[in-house]
Amino acid sequence: MLDVNKEITSSFLELMEKYSLSHKPKIDDMLIAATSLCYGIELFTLNVNDFKFIPKIKLISLS
Repeated sequence: MLDVNKEITSSFLELMEKYSLSHKPKIDDMLIAATSLCYGIELFTLNVNDFKFIPKIKLISLS
């Protein structure tokens, strides 16, 4: 389990502001992406399409 901190919150807000109109991301997906980016960890997902537009994110497809 990872704590949500100010850095993650800030990253989340930036992601939502940048992609909310163009990609219509889900709030929970952007929180997960922000956490992955801030902690520098891979994001394992069954749906790469929810995250592939985010630069610098390390995606690992489980499908």
